[in-house]
Amino acid sequence: MGTTTPSSWDEAQVLGPLLGEYAQRLSALNRDLTSFLLVTRTIHERTAQAAWLLDSFEVIRKPLGQVLSRSSQFVEHTNLEPLVRDVMILRLADLESQLHHSEGLIRFLRMYIKSSRVEQDVTPLRMAAGQPLSKNGSTPPR
Repeated sequence: MGTTTPSSWDEAQVLGPLLGEYAQRLSALNRDLTSFLLVTRTIHERTAQAAWLLDSFEVIRKPLGQVLSRSSQFVEHTNLEPLVRDVMILRLADLESQLHHSEGLIRFLRMYIKSSRVEQDVTPLRMAAGQPLSKNGSTPPR
């Protein structure tokens, strides 16, 4: 493999820390989601927290998916030094793993909200923040 060009090195210098930062953020969100789902208090007492957790994920989900896609393309199509490529692949894998875990926890939280019949309490909080409750990303009409 050839040497990393200055522009690809600059991009790797930006992407590497960015991927690591968002892996840490998703890890923290996953801990919050897990804690929320394991608490014995009823969800009726915690609708604001449920809305916040859903919003925290929804706000970053789409842009993060785009960053992952572009980063993956960058690693695949750029002539990087082997060590730089390996580090980028590891960071991508970590972030993809955290994102996958977040998606599963969010699905479970949505099912929990629905089965607990608190959608009517969570939805207005989410709408006030401009976020939907539905998985398809559409915001209900106001």
